[in-house]
Amino acid sequence: MARSIFTTTRCGGSRRREVADSVVKDDKSVHPLIHDVGMHVRWATHPNVMNSGAPKTPLSTRFLRCSPHGFNSQTWLMHLRAKLSFATLALVFWLPATATLQADQEGANRVHVTAGQFGGYYAKSVPFESYGLKGVTKIYQAQADEDRLVQSFDWYSPQIALIGLPANGGTVYVVQLGPWHRGREARAEHHAIAFYKNGTLVKAYSTLEIAGSPDNVSASTGHYRVFSKLIGFRRPFGNQFIFDIERVESNRRRVLPVRPDQEVSQEQPPVILSFDTETGLLITKEEEALKKLLFDAESAIASIKFKWYQAQKDTIPDIKEVLITEEILRETAAGELPVLPEGYKYVAGKIWDPVKFEKE
Repeated sequence: MARSIFTTTRCGGSRRREVADSVVKDDKSVHPLIHDVGMHVRWATHPNVMNSGAPKTPLSTRFLRCSPHGFNSQTWLMHLRAKLSFATLALVFWLPATATLQADQEGANRVHVTAGQFGGYYAKSVPFESYGLKGVTKIYQAQADEDRLVQSFDWYSPQIALIGLPANGGTVYVVQLGPWHRGREARAEHHAIAFYKNGTLVKAYSTLEIAGSPDNVSASTGHYRVFSKLIGFRRPFGNQFIFDIERVESNRRRVLPVRPDQEVSQEQPPVILSFDTETGLLITKEEEALKKLLFDAESAIASIKFKWYQAQKDTIPDIKEVLITEEILRETAAGELPVLPEGYKYVAGKIWDPVKFEKE
């Protein structure tokens, strides 16, 4: 039985015609110019033998390739494995390199606008260079007609946090964060964070001050950062604002001994840095709790003082000059004075003086 081979092949010129005209003499033989890699071949019953009683064979598809030397299965397998090994090796090295380059690509500075956390105010920061902190930042109060410029700074920041309090005399707190610094270690000359109140610098920190050590950073191939998450402002009491931000910890896992022959690795909780926006200083949870106790006591005593003033203003001449002592407070409050934190006492003052405490 004779069948003709119709081919679509990467072979050129006379080789293509030679393969196209070749004839397979039986079902199992293949022309020596063909072997099973790289060329699409369609087998069909030759028209000249269709009427000779030869069975009509269904179409099939193979990937074949022309060769002047005939088919050698061992050579072909070695050739195929070499190609696959090279492709796999190239892919293994290329993908991580590409991912690293993309992850470490430095973005240019751009103009951006940041809304205040509680609304009402916003910041517009304009860079003078593609990298760094040279530029200008302006703080605006949003108004119905034309927004009002309230503050201006001679720096650029890629990330800003701010709040404005129109009811509190127009107080505005601004936090300037540093860029994605070049290098792989925290340095004293690299800006990390700065706090401003009403346009005046309160406190600034370098990346080394924040990190605590040069290697406590999150580093890529060419850049690093010391903060992992900006949390923002909160108001625990009165007009006291705290700014929270999560610091990078290069090793958040520590080994805990369970018993002499066994240890367990445990991930530590993230380190949250809390800053007092009035001073820019770090504040601990214990210090924050103490300030809240003093604030509550101050509010209660101010209310008692005013109650005494209302009761005595028509009977005591020059009442505004009278020092209000703890005894007067106790008498006015029927002995129910707020409990002060341990080691603190009330300082006598005039009716309109701020309430003060001192540590014994």
